[in-house]
Amino acid sequence: MLCRKWSERKNRTEALFDIYNGRVWKSFTDDDGALFFTKEFADTHIRLMLNMDWFQPFVNSQYSVGVIYAIFCNLPRNERFKPHNILTLALNHLWNGYFIKTNEHNNGQFVCSAIIGCSSDIPAFQKLCDFISACIACYRYYKSANFINNQPNFGGFADLDDWFVERDINEIREKASEWKQCATEEARRAHVSEHHVRWSEIYRLLYFNPVCFCMVDPMHCLFLSVAKWIVMKLCIGEGILNNEKLKIMQERADIIKFPSDLGHRPVRIATSEGFSSFMADIWKTFILIFAIPITWSFLGYIDQKILAYFMRACKILTN
Repeated sequence: MLCRKWSERKNRTEALFDIYNGRVWKSFTDDDGALFFTKEFADTHIRLMLNMDWFQPFVNSQYSVGVIYAIFCNLPRNERFKPHNILTLALNHLWNGYFIKTNEHNNGQFVCSAIIGCSSDIPAFQKLCDFISACIACYRYYKSANFINNQPNFGGFADLDDWFVERDINEIREKASEWKQCATEEARRAHVSEHHVRWSEIYRLLYFNPVCFCMVDPMHCLFLSVAKWIVMKLCIGEGILNNEKLKIMQERADIIKFPSDLGHRPVRIATSEGFSSFMADIWKTFILIFAIPITWSFLGYIDQKILAYFMRACKILTN
């Protein structure tokens, strides 16, 4: 029953409330060119999204741990990430489908599935799809870095109109397959330097399109990237916030009455270079709750607008 709820939702606007409203969901087709996600097959054509990340559990040890799992996008958002609804088994046979016994169909029901998304940070889906580093080239568009003093550089906007030409998935598959056929490591290095992709087992799923299906999740995109960049580079790096102001901000934060169920209170704003050891959850709490009341008086009009717009965008995207 829960897997059918998405097909009963009404959206009378062009707003994107969930993955159901997106372009990939509405246009994804099977091998015969028929729409894969329809009301008729609402609970038998299963939509999967990969989630993955790697991290170092120890401070003084080069040891990396990774996790890859899939969630069922057919389910409502409040059900998708519950432990009993997460899939960690092999996925390569699900596209062709098979009969399984369910609570509603004792004699079996034909079920098939497709991966239509990958939610992670950029390094994680580069590992999944084996793209070259994002410092060298964009995985989605034909935009490569220039090299200045042997360092990759994306600066210069004279050719901005040429940046956003979407990469061809067929070309990506072709070049990835060619990389696999290279006879030497030197040949492989030369090939990936030119074409920016290596072979990955994910390309055995002929329907999977990394250009359209891979996205940066809000934790990495909004809070560990954009929020941190705004505060550390724009505000502290440009001298808008100094140590004295950071101490005042911490004093203001300490007197705000803050329910514990909303997350962790930011307590190291004035430590070290500022905002010491802030993780994604604390950046989220800081931006959504604390940033405006404790920072506003230190900002000029333009910086106030940047902070206000960003806070509203984060609130909408994480609601």
